[in-house]
Amino acid sequence: MIRVGDIVKPTNGNGVRQWHPDLSGCTGIVIDEMEMEDGFFMFEVLIGSDVYWLDSIEIKLVRENNVTGA
Repeated sequence: MIRVGDIVKPTNGNGVRQWHPDLSGCTGIVIDEMEMEDGFFMFEVLIGSDVYWLDSIEIKLVRENNVTGA
């Protein structure tokens, strides 16, 4: 599961629809998350100096932030 502090990569799409072709090859850090009314999550992702709100199906986990005891 993706959490604040994780490193993520935007996906190109699902084969039917392209979500963020301009962000392909980029990585970012999750700085906030929000659970929507339908139970799915949106994540605020910092990529470079820009911030994007991305749906959970639009990003892929690259590396978890393994902070314990915080």
